[in-house]
Amino acid sequence: MNDNAHLTIALDVLELAQSLDRRIDATESIALAWAECFAGQKVWPQEARDAVITHYRKPGAWPIMPGDILAHCAIQPVYSSRDHAKYFLAYWATEPYSDAIEAHTGIRPPMTEAPEDLRGDQRKKYLSEKLTDWVVENHEQLVDAIMDRRWNPVTE
Repeated sequence: MNDNAHLTIALDVLELAQSLDRRIDATESIALAWAECFAGQKVWPQEARDAVITHYRKPGAWPIMPGDILAHCAIQPVYSSRDHAKYFLAYWATEPYSDAIEAHTGIRPPMTEAPEDLRGDQRKKYLSEKLTDWVVENHEQLVDAIMDRRWNPVTE
């Protein structure tokens, strides 16, 4: 996720919060500061909006802060939004020895054989590239499978 995406999320969240809480000021400078807090963190547009709604459903809610958004996003399952599922796939496409993609989609990635002369990091890099290519080619199907399956390893 890039800085523009973080700024877009920050502006959206602040505007929603301002609609619910007169103590919130949704200025661009505040949004830029929030975007800095979001940088490098796992935050997605829908989950961030959901965090605001969840926060202000509580009686006597204090003004929401970036950490509240991040804490909410951190506990959301991979199927909480298509953006989260896309993030998940991009991350796990770089881990060819993991079964995370199959576990969450129910779809087994193709078995790829690396050339025998590749060892260690070179082998992993080769397999990662092949898995990433497959994920890109099948991206929508994989996201749909995550959303339909709604698999949660914590509860199963």
